[in-house]
Amino acid sequence: MQLIDTHVSNLNDGTVTVEFQGEGGDRVSVRMATDGSLDHDGAVLRAKELMVQLAVLGTENDKDLKGEGNGNEQGSLEDEQPFLEVAAEGPEEGRGDTVEASDPVSVINPTGSRD
Repeated sequence: MQLIDTHVSNLNDGTVTVEFQGEGGDRVSVRMATDGSLDHDGAVLRAKELMVQLAVLGTENDKDLKGEGNGNEQGSLEDEQPFLEVAAEGPEEGRGDTVEASDPVSVINPTGSRD
């Protein structure tokens, strides 16, 4: 989703809603409990953190979701569990405390614009 706008709405019932608007009318809303201490930028950052946690940890019913081949598939970390267990154990024996470094990561803008 290409983000084009973000709205933060403070509600009087102890919640704040952050709505991310994308091209084509896509919208994602995150409603959070708050004690009133979050400003606009803090609310946006917290909403992004919650979406990352949701994407990484998933939900209990993830295994019930099925893709239709249209790019809307939702993955699960179940297939990645062996990798996560190996990574948590640390480096392989015989390598000491070193771990191979990966190649640097490049950020590529698929739209070609230079923002």
